[in-house]
Amino acid sequence: VLVSESAIFANGDPDEPILLTSIQESWGGILISKSNDRSQWKHLTVKNTTGIGKEINQRGLNRTGWFCTGGVTFYQSDVDLLGCSFVNSSAEDALNIISSDYSMLGCRFASHASDAFDGDFVKGRISDSQFVDIKGDAIDFSGSEVEIEKIVVKNIFDKGISAGEGTYLKIENSQFKKVGFGIVSKDSSNISGNNLRIENAAKSALAAYIKKENFGPAKISSTNTTILNSESIHLSQTKSSIKLNGLNLDSTRFDSKSLYQD
Repeated sequence: VLVSESAIFANGDPDEPILLTSIQESWGGILISKSNDRSQWKHLTVKNTTGIGKEINQRGLNRTGWFCTGGVTFYQSDVDLLGCSFVNSSAEDALNIISSDYSMLGCRFASHASDAFDGDFVKGRISDSQFVDIKGDAIDFSGSEVEIEKIVVKNIFDKGISAGEGTYLKIENSQFKKVGFGIVSKDSSNISGNNLRIENAAKSALAAYIKKENFGPAKISSTNTTILNSESIHLSQTKSSIKLNGLNLDSTRFDSKSLYQD
């Protein structure tokens, strides 16, 4: 495990990126905690992380009760990620950023056993990035303020984007293909979208609902959006709302717990 309480500066080359990986099959990963300076990662690839703590991570390292859900975790540590890749993580989150400001440009997430990127109480921007072959959520936010532009999300078992706990999210010019859910807004979150394309959603292209009782209804409003070959265009719980291409879509009464049953 690599642990730092200072910023990490990594300057790789696009044709020869820095590689952080395991000598053996896997390793715990990286934690940057309470750094006073902003980390800068350019053209860096992280592979084969497991996270810390077996109770949370299916293959996590045992470190005497310590746990860390991210294969890479930034905690109260701002960071800029340019041209970085996160590959083959079995951690709960391949990348977890918590209570930090961040930017992500031209990054790639591929072949993860659970979620790819989890942002908790963060503020930042994602652009020109790819999320492919993810067995959990591609992107999961809680209590955050985020802008997303020009991302490609493909082959996702669960949700392309999940926004919860009062997240405000603006997303434009992005594509989702072969996902469980395309875009989900829950628990007082508000998603604004434009120029989106969602194809082959196995459950629903759009969904808005309350999962946690101490939060309120959720909203999605999206324009210039195309939905193709999906099991359902939308799933909107009573009091939550989805507006698609200028039309207010119907809401129905359902228990959101049913969405999380195998």
